[in-house]
Amino acid sequence: KTIIDAGANIGLASIYFSNKFPGSKIIALEPEESNFALLKQNVAPYGNIIPVCGALWHEDARIDLVDPSLGEWGFMTQAQDDAKERYGEILHEVWGMTVDTIMKEQGIEHIDILKIDIEGAEQEVFGDTSSWIGKVDALIIELHDRMKPGCSRSFYEGSKGFDNRWLRGEN
Repeated sequence: KTIIDAGANIGLASIYFSNKFPGSKIIALEPEESNFALLKQNVAPYGNIIPVCGALWHEDARIDLVDPSLGEWGFMTQAQDDAKERYGEILHEVWGMTVDTIMKEQGIEHIDILKIDIEGAEQEVFGDTSSWIGKVDALIIELHDRMKPGCSRSFYEGSKGFDNRWLRGEN
């Protein structure tokens, strides 16, 4: 009934979910401006998909969207005060928000599917999941250790309690 597509890009996964689960409410979160414009255009015919311009993050804060020169699918987020680690040229600021904030702003009490493809920010997002992980039934995630070492460790530590695990595709 409730799906969050974090790192929605141009909306293809959100559209897939909408077709598979037409009665669901889908929050499609995308931080990059040109991808977000295409996302809005692509999901316009789907009344159950709500596009949100923002990034999944470990706190509610303004963060930087950077281009590590990986193409339209590989933009990364980083804290604005993170002078020690720059992942690329800063493109623009974006609002970073927690799972809790998304749930509160969208009137969601429970997440059936949380799809995450956030190009390395899973390291921060899964640092402390105590307030929301118990409200999620299924996680679909692409881990990005190749872009930011430590993502897998953070994810596995922060997602304890899920009984089943399947690996398929890229990761």
